Amino acid sequence: MLSGILMSVANPYWIIWWATIGLGYILYSWQFGFWGIVFFFVGHILADLVWYSLVAAAVAGGRHFLTDSLYRTLIAVCAVFLIVFAGYFAYAGFEKLNAITS
Repeated sequence: MLSGILMSVANPYWIIWWATIGLGYILYSWQFGFWGIVFFFVGHILADLVWYSLVAAAVAGGRHFLTDSLYRTLIAVCAVFLIVFAGYFAYAGFEKLNAITS
């Protein structure tokens, strides 16, 4: 459990979320006093529990839905998509940089 907590705190997106959106929710909840903060926290934890339970159920159910070859094909398609997407972003970035420096 400690390693899970450390992984969350070390995630820069976690820090950014709590420093921006999360802080806004806490400040809004504070308008309702101590119980506003408590209800926000409980609601936030329950939302995480429901979401990750649905994700876990989908992954567990997907094991029976996907065959090994279909899974490997899906992963290969995703990999190709990411490579093409990265190439497009690199190309667009170089084009924009070239336009600025020209």
